[in-house]
Amino acid sequence: MSITNMDSTIKGWVKLDTSTGETAINNGIEWDIVNYSDATSKQYLIDAYNWIINNGTFDTTNVEQGVSSDVIDISDLLVGYGTSITDFVTLNDDGTDTTLSIDCNGAHSIVGDTGVTILL
Repeated sequence: MSITNMDSTIKGWVKLDTSTGETAINNGIEWDIVNYSDATSKQYLIDAYNWIINNGTFDTTNVEQGVSSDVIDISDLLVGYGTSITDFVTLNDDGTDTTLSIDCNGAHSIVGDTGVTILL
């Protein structure tokens, strides 16, 4: 399996696609992996769902460095919502600090348990 296909497979398992009737991501899966470059998705399955992923080598061939390397793309998390990423994520630069706010329900109300704010 190519690295691109392995990454697509891992990324597909990470997101729950409710539009196709998926209701849960299985816990405690164990499997062997081939080479991959999507370390974030792999680690998410391990941390959040107690997956045991054996073998595989992290491939740095396509890892970007430089100006565009600080990209956080979480748009895949919105599969099935039919809404914009801007309903969930906002950046505010006050000239000194940049604040990243993430709202889990898309209501623009970072209150209580509905969101998190990160000072960058």
